Amino acid sequence: MIRRRPTSFALALSLLAAPPALGADGWPMPGHDAAGTSRSAAASAPAPALLPGWPIADVDASRLLVAPAGAVHLSLPRGDRTAVVNRDGTWRRPSRVQGVVAIGPDGRHYAFRGAGRVVAAYTATGCLLWRSPELLLGPEASDRTIRPASDGTVYVAGASGLAALDAAGALRWTATSASSPVVGSDGTVHYRLPSGAGTPATVVARRPDGEILWQRPLDELGRPAALAGDGTLLVTGPEGLRALAPDGSERWSVATGPPAGVAVGADDTAYVVVSRGLVRGTRLASAGEMWAVAPDGSVRWTYRGFVAGTPVVGGDGTVYVGGSSLAAIMRDGSRAWSFAPGRPLLPTAIGSDGTLYVSAPPLGGSYATPAAVFALAGPSGPAGVRLPSPARQRKLVSGLRLSSSKVRLSGQVSFCAGATCRPAAPLGGTVRFTLKRESRVSLVVRRAGEPGAVVSLVRRVGAGTAWRSMSEVTRWRALAPGRYTVSATAVAGAGRVRTEAVPFTVVR
Repeated sequence: MIRRRPTSFALALSLLAAPPALGADGWPMPGHDAAGTSRSAAASAPAPALLPGWPIADVDASRLLVAPAGAVHLSLPRGDRTAVVNRDGTWRRPSRVQGVVAIGPDGRHYAFRGAGRVVAAYTATGCLLWRSPELLLGPEASDRTIRPASDGTVYVAGASGLAALDAAGALRWTATSASSPVVGSDGTVHYRLPSGAGTPATVVARRPDGEILWQRPLDELGRPAALAGDGTLLVTGPEGLRALAPDGSERWSVATGPPAGVAVGADDTAYVVVSRGLVRGTRLASAGEMWAVAPDGSVRWTYRGFVAGTPVVGGDGTVYVGGSSLAAIMRDGSRAWSFAPGRPLLPTAIGSDGTLYVSAPPLGGSYATPAAVFALAGPSGPAGVRLPSPARQRKLVSGLRLSSSKVRLSGQVSFCAGATCRPAAPLGGTVRFTLKRESRVSLVVRRAGEPGAVVSLVRRVGAGTAWRSMSEVTRWRALAPGRYTVSATAVAGAGRVRTEAVPFTVVR
């Protein structure tokens, strides 16, 4: 049952009583900001209304970012490519900065280059500003993060190190084996140092110029999780949550059990998710809780259910928590609504217009049920748009499109689409189609006027809008110049549907 939200007058009074919220700046990095609050100033999703064109399937939802102007940046799973998506789920253009990891408070886009050892900064229009010196932060590039601070410092973390860069990309200092950085409004960074040589694990507070303010021992599995607005550092560990004052002294601790994720509300309430099981198939093995812990360490309420991941807080104080379903929890701990499309969901970001973006992790391997992203309408969005019931999902595949009617055998690669495409005849192209339900999809290329298939690609694809580069469908240099068609066939259970053939031409 969907509960009524407070009236606008009551909501205005409640917001006036709370501390000022963060700026309506989209979702520029994982965790929303360098402090890791997972909180937006925009009120979001008064009901589970799915926007048209969503979900989008087969994308890396863990790296979803929303620029201040509202453009959604999605990482494509094959190659270090980033697509910019419209609010209706359609492809807008490739990102001007490929592999964007974070967007700074000044609108700069940051990405890794040189196998993850170099950080590059770009303007919002894609002009290169600077490249950092080579940073040796560990052998793995996949777990590296970039945290631009409001004072201009850029913190870069890897599997075994932390580096501080100034606003021009010059190296200030490094810390070996450091991890889990969270950054305050004054640029002070808090990070974890592991145990070693008889010393326990510690949390370190360090100024942008490299001065160490304090160090404090941690539990072996403890790590900094987020910073509250008053400078309180929230630290997770195997026993639960601890709060450290700005001078490093302990304020309080709550034995919640090992947290899976922490978010911080505008009034500095900490929302802690404790998962008691793992995702197996399409459900969670066992239930968990979400705790609401007040700034003084008292527990306001607990919400029990099949919860997982890090919660997301909207500008009106509603907390969105994932798990076997997505749930919207009001300030008093009661549930406003839930959304269960048949697979686990995790809240990921809130746009400046209030759109709530929700990720569905892949299940059963990358080819069984790929990752997908859902978009739920904010307060100003259309109402009543929902997923159809499975019984009404008759048409399996629709909307097959090819971004260019001409493709070249050699030359510059282009993923652009529409009249602004440069060059006009790109090498490769982008196929787009929409699935009503999870299906086995075959993309088939034929010579025009001939029934036999030249080449085909078969993949298991989840429901929603999906893109495939034509370079995945066929090897272009194996095709002779001439006219061709591409069509899609979807099979799900006893259902089998084929789209109309879309023509294209291969030129030299």
